[in-house]
Amino acid sequence: MVEPVAPIAPDPAPPVSRITLVGVGLFVAALVVLLLVIPDAEPAVAPDEMDAGKMYAQKCAICHGAAGEGKGKFVKVAGTVKSEEEIVHLLENGKGDMPRFDASSEQRAAMAKFVKGMK
Repeated sequence: MVEPVAPIAPDPAPPVSRITLVGVGLFVAALVVLLLVIPDAEPAVAPDEMDAGKMYAQKCAICHGAAGEGKGKFVKVAGTVKSEEEIVHLLENGKGDMPRFDASSEQRAAMAKFVKGMK
């Protein structure tokens, strides 16, 4: 009768060489330095323009349309020939059925820029 043979343990993983450890360490260090050196990317749309877009959607689109196309008796604002300064003046004071735009001067300027950019 044949005696059972004990299972053979698999060979342990080969030892990691010192060169490999140094290479990995240098790679990680280079990656960290690279991430610290690369400047932060600017958003595709400046924050004030994003805020102006949100404000327009909340306060203006109901009358002027989502794309500034105008609705019924309400003025089309897309493609306006008015300057940003004239738009700010309208926002500050209102006109006719349009109430004044209750916001900071920076927000009104951002809104004017946003409206002026509508095509």
